Amino acid sequence: MKGLVFTIFMSLFFITVTHARADECREVNSENGQTHSVCTIEGKDFHFLDIHGSMNDLAYYHGKFLSSYMKKGVLQAVLDRRDESLAAMSKSDRAQFQTVYSCIMGRYERSVGKGLISEFESLAQGTRDGGTYVSDKDVIEASLMIELSGYVDSLMLEMEQNKTKATMELFSRCGLKLTANAAKGALEKLSRPLRNMKMGCTGFAASNEFTQTGADIHGRNFDTGFVGVFEKYPVILRHTPTTGVPYMGMSTVGLHYSGGISGMNAAGMSISTHELRTTNYRTLYPLKLDLKPFNGKLFKRELALTGPYLANKILKEAKNIDEAVVLVKRTGNFGAWSFLITDAKTGEAASIEISGDIVRVAKRAKGSMAQTNHFLSPDTKADNFEHSINKSLESRARLALVEESLKNSKGNIDINWGVELLSGHRDYYQGLRSFGRTVSKAYTSMTHVMDVTNKEFWFSIGNTYPTNLSNFAGIKIDFKAKKDFFQLINKVEGQKDLKASMPNFISSLHEYTMAYFSYNSAKGETAIGLKETLGHLETAKSMSMLDDVQDFPTSIMISRVAIKLYADTGDVEFLNRADQELTTIYTGDFASLHTAERSQVMQDIGIVYFFKGQRELSQKYFKEALRLLVPLQKQFPDHFYLQKLVSTINNYENNGLTVADVKLNHLDFATVE
Repeated sequence: MKGLVFTIFMSLFFITVTHARADECREVNSENGQTHSVCTIEGKDFHFLDIHGSMNDLAYYHGKFLSSYMKKGVLQAVLDRRDESLAAMSKSDRAQFQTVYSCIMGRYERSVGKGLISEFESLAQGTRDGGTYVSDKDVIEASLMIELSGYVDSLMLEMEQNKTKATMELFSRCGLKLTANAAKGALEKLSRPLRNMKMGCTGFAASNEFTQTGADIHGRNFDTGFVGVFEKYPVILRHTPTTGVPYMGMSTVGLHYSGGISGMNAAGMSISTHELRTTNYRTLYPLKLDLKPFNGKLFKRELALTGPYLANKILKEAKNIDEAVVLVKRTGNFGAWSFLITDAKTGEAASIEISGDIVRVAKRAKGSMAQTNHFLSPDTKADNFEHSINKSLESRARLALVEESLKNSKGNIDINWGVELLSGHRDYYQGLRSFGRTVSKAYTSMTHVMDVTNKEFWFSIGNTYPTNLSNFAGIKIDFKAKKDFFQLINKVEGQKDLKASMPNFISSLHEYTMAYFSYNSAKGETAIGLKETLGHLETAKSMSMLDDVQDFPTSIMISRVAIKLYADTGDVEFLNRADQELTTIYTGDFASLHTAERSQVMQDIGIVYFFKGQRELSQKYFKEALRLLVPLQKQFPDHFYLQKLVSTINNYENNGLTVADVKLNHLDFATVE
C-alpha cells in the first residue's frame, strides 16, 4: 500500500480557557528583575522563566531558580547513564572507557572555547547558589555529551567497516595505544550509556495559501531517549538578550538555551532542531579556522557550538533566513543536525543541514515543508547513515506522510491540524499502527505547534503516555511586555475521533510505551525486566484486539522479547509463545506487510525452528528472509547495516546460532526491531 493516501480528520475540538485562573499560575522566584513562575495545568507544573541580560545571566538564573530540580532533570540523567555503565565495567574496561571519554570531551571543550564553557559554569554556580550542589565539571560534560552519541555511532560504524583505520583515527586524535580489538571494545563500552540519547523528531512548516488564515504554522515532535525525564520538568523561556532579538523556547530543566529545541523570536523567526547521523564527524576545531567557501563567498568560522545551542543562537540573533544561514556557516559544527526554520514575514521556510564541517540549505521554499531524520542534500547525504534499515524506512515514511498530508490539506491547516498530524498513528505504507513508522513515537517527549504570525505556542501537556495523546495547552507570547510575557488561552484535544472510535487501541498505546520504558530500564535485559516488558506487550495486544486491530509492531515485539526470554531462561514456553505469535502474523495479514516486516517474520520463525531442533526447516525460513530483503538492497545499495543484517541471516542459515547471539541482539521499540 505504498503511497497510501488517507485523510487526517482535522475537526476543531477546543476546551476554552479564556484566561488563567489565579491559582493556575504563580510567581515563585524573583531577583534583579528576573522572574520564575509556575503554572499548574491539569495537575502538572510548567516552569516559566523571564530572563533579561546575557547568556551567562540566563544560565545562572536557570540554575538558581530551578536548583531543586537540577538533580532530577536531564543533565543528571545523562550523568547517571554514564555512571551506571562505568559501575558495570571491570577495572581495566573502566580505564579504557575513561581514556576515550576524557579525550573526546577534552576536544569538545577546546573547540567551543571559554565563552560557552563559562555559561555552563554559570549554570552550575546558579544551581549551587540555589541550594543544590553540582560541580562545574559535571555540568560541562553533561551539556556537551549531546554531541558524543553521534560521534561514537560514527566511529563504531567505521570500526565495523575497517578496524585498523578507525583505530588509527582514534590514535591520531587521542594518542591511544590500543589494538584494533581493544579499541573496538572501548568504543562499545562507551556507546552503552549513549544508546538512548538518540533523537527522532518530525517537523512541518506551512504558510500563505496552505494555512486557513495565511499564518505561519510550524510544528514538531521532540523524540528523545530521555522521555520519562525530559517532559517531567518542562521549562518555557522568554529571554530578552542584552544584544540581539527577544525570543522564546520550550525545553526542560538543565537546558538553559530553551530555543535549542523549539522556539520563535520577536522578528517572526521560528526553529525546530532535528538530529541525524554522519560519518563526517568533527571533534576539534582550532581557535583560528580556515576560510570556508559558501555560495561563492568566504566565511571565517568562529568557535564551535553544539547543535541545539546553535539553534538557540539563531533565534537570539537572526532576523531572516539569510542571516540564519550565514550564522550556521560561520560556526564550527561537530555532528549531524538539521534546522527547520521559518520566517513569518515572508512565509518562507528552509531546511539547513549540517554534516560536520559541511553546511547546506537542502530546501528553501514558500508554502509548506516537512522535516524528519535523514539528509536530502547530495553533499550531506554522501556521509549520512542510519543505524538500521528500519530507521531508514521509518524516517522516509514519516517524511512522505507529512508531505502528502500538507499537500492534501492545502488551505485548511491550523493549530489543530498540526496537533492531529503530530499525534497521529498512521504508517505511510500500512495505515493504522501503534508505533514504528508513525509520526508519533514511543519516545516522543514533547510536541510543539507554533503560530509564529500570531505569537502563539502550543504544547502537549504530557501527563499521559504517549505524551501527545494528552491535551495541548496554548499560550500567547508578548515579547514587548515588561512582565507577564505569556497568557494561557485555549486547550486542544488531539485524536478525539480515534479516542472515541477505538478507545481500547488508544489504551494499548500506553502499554506499548510502558514496554519501551521497561526494556530500556537498568533491568531491561534481565529475565525480570524482559518478563515485565512482555507483560506490557501482552496487555497491549489484548486491548488492541478488542477494537479488532491486529497490530504488527506489538506482535513482532512479543515474539522477539519471548525469544530473548527463552535465551535467558531456557524455558521452552517462551519459545512456544514466540511461535504462537509468529503463526498469528503469518496466517493473518502477512501478505500485506512491508517486505522488511515479512523478512522480520521469516527470520524469527527460522530462529524458533532452529532452537526447536528443526534445522532444515529453519534454513528454509532464513533463505526466505534473505529473499525478501533483495528489494531493499536495490533501494539502499550502500546501506552498511542492511548488508550486516543480510550477512547475519546468511550466517544463521549456514551455521545456525546460539543463545548468546540472541542475548547480544538489542531490541529497539521505537523502530520496531
